Amino acid sequence: MKDLLAVLRWADNPRNRIAAFRVLQLLPGMGPANTQRACEAFEAAGHRWSALAAHAVPPATREHWPAFAALMAGLGAESATWEGQVTRVRAWYEPQLERLYESAQARRGDLEQLERLSVQYPPGSPSSRS
Repeated sequence: MKDLLAVLRWADNPRNRIAAFRVLQLLPGMGPANTQRACEAFEAAGHRWSALAAHAVPPATREHWPAFAALMAGLGAESATWEGQVTRVRAWYEPQLERLYESAQARRGDLEQLERLSVQYPPGSPSSRS
């Protein structure tokens, strides 16, 4: 759940380098050095989500990068709404989950439960702000 929440945190605040560092390292080939370079390039581009798509990434990351950059651009757009964001992040994250964790099935269940909960509370409701 922490990984999925980090994606949402970074989308909500592009200056959140802690979330960015965690999220970028979810991708294959993105160790600390490559993540540092990506963060620096993103910051130099004024924290514009569109800049992610043009960033040069390691060969192991290239296959996954376009979908990731599109996800972040969509989540971080000013017109983005809360509705459906958990679903979009979970769909992107599931292949990463399988690759990163041995207990992927149990973690997937937690994410599915979070997704079910997220649709029960419309944006702006008192329960969605706590």
